[in-house]
Amino acid sequence: GNAPFDRRFMQSAGPFTLESGAVNYITVGIPWARAAAGGPWASVELLRTVDDKAQALFDNCFKVLDGPDAPELTIQEVDRGLILYIENIKASNNANEDYKEEDVTISALGKGYDPYYRFQGYQIYQLKDANVSISQIRDPDKARLVAQCDLKDSVANLVNYVYDENLAAVVPTMMVKAENKGIRHSFKILEDEFATGDTRLINQKKYYFVAIAYAYNEYLKYSQDPNVIGGLYGQKEPYLAGRKAAVGPIQVQVAIPHILSPEADGTVTHSQYGDGPRITRLDGRGNGGHELMLTAESFKNIFENNQLEEVEYVNGKGPINVKVIDPLRVKNAEYVLRFETSTSGGDLNNAGWVLTKNGDLLDSSVVGIEMANEQLFLDEGLSVQIGQAPAAGEEDAFQNGVISATITYQDSSKNWLTGVKDFDGFKPMNWIRSGTIEDKSDAENNDYDPAKWLDPEEHFEKLLGGTWAPYRLASKYEDGPAGTGTFASYKLSILESVDIVFTSDKSKWSRCVVLETGDDQTASQGNAKKFALRDQYSIDKDGNFATTDVGSSNPEAANYISGKGMGWFPGYAISLESGERLNVMYGESSWLVGENGADMQFNPTSTLTTALGDILFGGKHFLYILRHSPDNNGCPAYDAGEWIYNTLKGNASAIKLMRVHREIMWTTIPMLEKGQEWLNNDAIVSLRVSYPYTKNMFAKGSPSSPNNGLPMYKFNTGDLAVEVNNNEAAKNALDIIRVVPNPYYAFSSYEENQLDNRVKITNLPERCTIRI
Repeated sequence: GNAPFDRRFMQSAGPFTLESGAVNYITVGIPWARAAAGGPWASVELLRTVDDKAQALFDNCFKVLDGPDAPELTIQEVDRGLILYIENIKASNNANEDYKEEDVTISALGKGYDPYYRFQGYQIYQLKDANVSISQIRDPDKARLVAQCDLKDSVANLVNYVYDENLAAVVPTMMVKAENKGIRHSFKILEDEFATGDTRLINQKKYYFVAIAYAYNEYLKYSQDPNVIGGLYGQKEPYLAGRKAAVGPIQVQVAIPHILSPEADGTVTHSQYGDGPRITRLDGRGNGGHELMLTAESFKNIFENNQLEEVEYVNGKGPINVKVIDPLRVKNAEYVLRFETSTSGGDLNNAGWVLTKNGDLLDSSVVGIEMANEQLFLDEGLSVQIGQAPAAGEEDAFQNGVISATITYQDSSKNWLTGVKDFDGFKPMNWIRSGTIEDKSDAENNDYDPAKWLDPEEHFEKLLGGTWAPYRLASKYEDGPAGTGTFASYKLSILESVDIVFTSDKSKWSRCVVLETGDDQTASQGNAKKFALRDQYSIDKDGNFATTDVGSSNPEAANYISGKGMGWFPGYAISLESGERLNVMYGESSWLVGENGADMQFNPTSTLTTALGDILFGGKHFLYILRHSPDNNGCPAYDAGEWIYNTLKGNASAIKLMRVHREIMWTTIPMLEKGQEWLNNDAIVSLRVSYPYTKNMFAKGSPSSPNNGLPMYKFNTGDLAVEVNNNEAAKNALDIIRVVPNPYYAFSSYEENQLDNRVKITNLPERCTIRI
């Protein structure tokens, strides 16, 4: 029934030598190809490619690509949970995650294409029961993905194009939805993917898991559009799963969650999977993209001493990712981790690290930090995963470098601090210049550099409801808190994670410069221009004005430094990256007397505009947080505002303003929340951003550098260590012994067939006598 068309064939075989009485078997393979467009010759060209691939397979004895060997999967059983570990043995073709295998069909193309598949990541599946085979893991009724990880690189989701017999067409099939955060080797499983209702794992029930490794190659991007360059010639299968383990077939592992306390004559765990120790930073800086939080003791010491050489972070909130992976193996020990690199300068992208335990070498990193690889220390119950992170605003920075922004009150029922909320469209309210615009010639709405948008997805426009922002993204126009002659050269990459404390405790206030923030110089007190020192006598902490221009050496005196331009910020700021107290400065518009704009105090009102819509912004008490500059001529750590004052005093020229403003990291237009009292309880604004690992703890180098300026950390696991042989725990565990199911109704979920009639005694100690 097939209507005849122009069919052309060419076949050849031989020569063959047939001995008398001999039998030769001839296997014929017929390549077939048809181009979707381009006429008959396009099919000829496609046939040539197909034929070359077929010949290459023949020459290679039709050897199928193995793919990377599956890792060894081991499981630690815990209460209503499982911890899965994957490792590669030495016999594996992916022992160091360096699998590489040639696809001869790509080499046959002879066009300089990369013919090698290389290791890319892991996938872990939960199987429905013990009868599911590895060949069925793509069937969602029998197997479901529970974990995935892959190299942190430019390779994202992987799609294979598979021919569907029913559709008679090539169908795109998602093989990997990439995490793209680096290779992990431990995973905690709490949910049963096949359960309905309550999906939490059940103690004493069997669960089945299998792990595979996969590789990647995309020598030429595949497209079903024949008009695309390369078109149908591209890589249909960039994803390649491994077919075997290093020794034998891929094994399915079974695990049974259970309560831990009966083990080892009474076990008490003091940690869970994912808990982190308290990290102390000894040298270097950087956070690897992690959210930081200082201990109360470090916070206090930084405030009192201006900088701290050993900075301690709260458990699990440190600059490196050290975490518990096996709560039953954590020991009480002292560890030190230090970076090593063969390169000079501050670029640590290819750095490695060394870990010691109680002074003895434990191990070193198997790859550089650019891979963000999780390295297991199973005997210690810990893992270390350190990956380099880009600075804020840099290419590939997750969420453009934003990690988090929070405000915490001592009394959460009295939220008194707010700010001008960014609002796109109305220019004065649109004070955070994130996003993009269609008309790049509109200077007042772009980011001052039409060739590159600094925050196109508006991540920095959402901090605390749009009330805080990087100085670089603040409006430099009328009523805006930013702007100097070289504003476009300022970088988001200078941003550091900071805490800004607001308090009524005057002993914790910061001496600082007060700026004029009125736009109309003729209306400002003393005709001071915007961003110059306020032309008003300085104040002490009680708001009393100095009565002379003669300076004082007492920081709390109204006439400290000179008689004019100095005030008090009610609190202080700390850099969590450097462990230093920072300088701050604030402003006020002296024209706005009714909005506390002429009293030199940091006391904005709650009034946004006049009844006619004129901008008031609470008196324009713009607040600025400055970094400790790496430039020897730049802003230092907290010096009671002396450097800023000396830079701006006299005529605040454009160059002087530039020297100060290029050091500003963060800004806000603060306001009082309506119905609240100013400073009625302490508040802390916490801003967290990504910061790469670099040399030197402090901007001008550490007073002491135990690791030559490279990052170095210590941590103790005493508070996380497991207790065994705990008699009280062993005695209490006797109370949880159960016979299940109870009552027994002819069968149970433990039984595997009708001849299997079982009940279980659960939560037994390792040594016991049972009487029935």
